[in-house]
Amino acid sequence: MVASFSLLGDWVRHVGGERVSVHDLVGPGMETHEFEPLPGDSAAIAEADFVLAIGLGFETWLPDLAEAAGVTPRVIYLGDQTPPERRLRVSDSPEAAFDPHLWQDPTRTADLVRAIASALSEADPSGAAGYASRSQAYLSELNSLDAEIESIVSGIPEPRLLVTSHAALGYFADRYGFTVLGSVLPVSTETGSPSPGELAALIDLVRVSNVPAVFGERGEPEQLLHVVAQEAGVDRVVLLYLDSLGAPGSDGTTYVDMMRSNAQAIAAALSP
Repeated sequence: MVASFSLLGDWVRHVGGERVSVHDLVGPGMETHEFEPLPGDSAAIAEADFVLAIGLGFETWLPDLAEAAGVTPRVIYLGDQTPPERRLRVSDSPEAAFDPHLWQDPTRTADLVRAIASALSEADPSGAAGYASRSQAYLSELNSLDAEIESIVSGIPEPRLLVTSHAALGYFADRYGFTVLGSVLPVSTETGSPSPGELAALIDLVRVSNVPAVFGERGEPEQLLHVVAQEAGVDRVVLLYLDSLGAPGSDGTTYVDMMRSNAQAIAAALSP
């Protein structure tokens, strides 16, 4: 089977175990928003039993790729299966109504893992017991991760303000009591640079809020974020794992690793 990007592939491997073979279209360290499929990617999804994706406007390139490969009915968008009340609305536009970055909250990731187990069990009923067992074990791990992150960030004083390169931490903020003060870019990095007026307004907002750090994504261009930090008098630009796992051997090799690493980096930057 095919997973649209590295985080999703990690969850599938935990649930599927040795019973599934997973190909990640967007591998670790790659930018999912700006991914450009190659001919081999079309071949990979054409041969797959089904394709798992987040949806909610995250993989904007996938519908065309799936249509070209003739596999549109075999694409499962997990975000669409998340209860609407568990999604954060980011605009009134139907094209980008919800924030797709559900994985920045382990409890919402649990919703996605349950949907993965259901999809695998439906496709492979004889393996259903194993999928159920492995998913329960991983859900327990996610529950422990949630408690660990809560402990890591507990020493950060109010107000807990986040300024980011793009708006990827809404679910993290919602879960752990932060406020996203602003982002250089909206939910997707595909929308181009902000206007001079928008950038100036963000700089003014950051300056008067006295935040000690701003946060970017590893592997993402940092120039605009550094401009915001420098103009607003912020000393630290801290890089996180937002839309991708880290390279093998890094502190973001798995989803649990990257979430722990992010929480530790945020706490170190914002704690007194």
